[in-house]
Amino acid sequence: ATTDVTRIGFTDYSLNTNVRGQSLKRFASSQSTLLCGDGNNGIDTADARYNRNSLPKHWRTDTNSPARRHLDTANYLFVDGHVKSYKPNAIQNTAPPSRGKPTFAIR
Repeated sequence: ATTDVTRIGFTDYSLNTNVRGQSLKRFASSQSTLLCGDGNNGIDTADARYNRNSLPKHWRTDTNSPARRHLDTANYLFVDGHVKSYKPNAIQNTAPPSRGKPTFAIR
């Protein structure tokens, strides 16, 4: 590819830093662990390396945040490969994946 993925403005998504370099065996519940999702709030300088280890607290209440981009929801890709849209308050940062709630946390 001739596109420079390290260029600012390359992506509008963020990777869950907690999953980077992990074996699939490490996940107690891959169907509820976030891999990536809507993530650039227009202020951050996002390139292909853009990542987060949690949903920022202010994104839960800010009506202009990426967590509310699609009719008050955001799209998330999960470790098991499915995609689903959630409201920001449904996303957990520290809850164990085994509870079935979408989370940034891993086992």
